[in-house]
Amino acid sequence: MKSNLQPDTANLEVRADNLFLAGSISEAAVIYRKVLEREPGRLDIQARLGRVALFENDPGRAIIHLTSALNNGLRSKAHWETLADAYLANGEPGSAALCYERAGRTGLAGTLAVMASRELCRIEGAVGSLEFAWLPKSPLPLIQAKVNGVLLNLLVDTAAGDLMLDEKVAIDVGIPHGGQELRYFAGGLPALVTYGHVESLQLGTLVMHDLLTQILDLQGRFAEYSPLVPTHGIIGISFLSRFQTVLDFQQRALRLHLGAQSPDTSSAGVGTNESPFWIAGNHFIVVPAEIPNTESSMWVIDTGMAGAAFAVSTATAETSGSRVKPVGQQEVGVGGGGIVRGQRVIFSRLRLGHLDRRDVEGMALKTFPLKDRFGFQIAGLLSCDYFQDTVLAMDFSRMTLAVS
Repeated sequence: MKSNLQPDTANLEVRADNLFLAGSISEAAVIYRKVLEREPGRLDIQARLGRVALFENDPGRAIIHLTSALNNGLRSKAHWETLADAYLANGEPGSAALCYERAGRTGLAGTLAVMASRELCRIEGAVGSLEFAWLPKSPLPLIQAKVNGVLLNLLVDTAAGDLMLDEKVAIDVGIPHGGQELRYFAGGLPALVTYGHVESLQLGTLVMHDLLTQILDLQGRFAEYSPLVPTHGIIGISFLSRFQTVLDFQQRALRLHLGAQSPDTSSAGVGTNESPFWIAGNHFIVVPAEIPNTESSMWVIDTGMAGAAFAVSTATAETSGSRVKPVGQQEVGVGGGGIVRGQRVIFSRLRLGHLDRRDVEGMALKTFPLKDRFGFQIAGLLSCDYFQDTVLAMDFSRMTLAVS
């Protein structure tokens, strides 16, 4: 839907496209806005700005851009789905249901339609900062919480969206089942999930009401890697993004802060060490990081994956000049989609902000479906193991993180 652009406007758009493809999302947004000022009828630019607003955790602004594009004729399943994601992130299940239906995601649409009169993720009882210790025998950030009044072990996973529950646990807790669809997890592994509605999630004095949940076989997936402590469910970005969130891998604790002021992380060394992050696909935290022989690229932070410090495609591993362990040795990791297996490789360097790891062991996967999923290239995953002995603080209001 491009008009006859003036040369300078066309050059601006090419520059913005190149920045977006390189993962420079905020810089691209500034230029897209300039293009739209010069060409106010550009519905495709409206849609792109809507998508960028979602990456920047601003669903209200995303809704404005996307409804303008759709109402004026730029209708496609992809744009309906992005608008649905925006309504869901904005806590509007009824509007999200209508858009998901038009996007062809009927399983999710039907479940949200039943929840249309609810205020999603309504919080009560949260004051100041709260801290929750991780369970001692788990290699993953696992905490205890109550779902519909039943005490469960829940994994804190920055690469998950909705609250997830093991299928057997969901039956015991009495979660009504809705529609089904395939979703993608660590390493791009697919899994069939069933949607449901959780009445309450309680962590200490904090209670969150009316959460969308995904139901799948979690205990079977995590049993091989963490046999001593069962994983009953997963807490993802739909919960964590309501707070300023600190994952303290030193003290093995989750800290949540509700309010305008930043949590006190000075004792953990968190201060000016900040990097930008974005939310892609409504639940993947993406950050710029560096490996040898490549420019800064985008990585997904996946604290629900363990067993390797990172995961990349075989092609990325080869380009970076990584060292490969002896043939036959495989790295084994675990995520929401199940066991992830790949060739064991070592990066001489892997840097995120001020966290600069040397001789880091991870895995190279033959296929990496997340690589081109968001319109810019994802180089790999940074797992729970990469952040060992650090403090990871995420400010979802300013979209910055600090690692110390």
